[in-house]
Amino acid sequence: MLLIIFVLLACSLGFFIYSYFVKDYAKEVKGQVDDVYINLMRELKTVKQRTEMLESKTKSVSGSHNE
Repeated sequence: MLLIIFVLLACSLGFFIYSYFVKDYAKEVKGQVDDVYINLMRELKTVKQRTEMLESKTKSVSGSHNE
């Protein structure tokens, strides 16, 4: 009986140590999602800047035709 308890204790300790050193896929996925979010925000900012630039050019062109 004592041998079984010792083996189970050793297994649980082994799994604990293994889980500490094994690659954490949840952190890796979270990092990838964060990278995608940052890239999307950069692209959104670029699109907004281009849209504002086109709108200002359109207003200046339409304003010059009215004169």
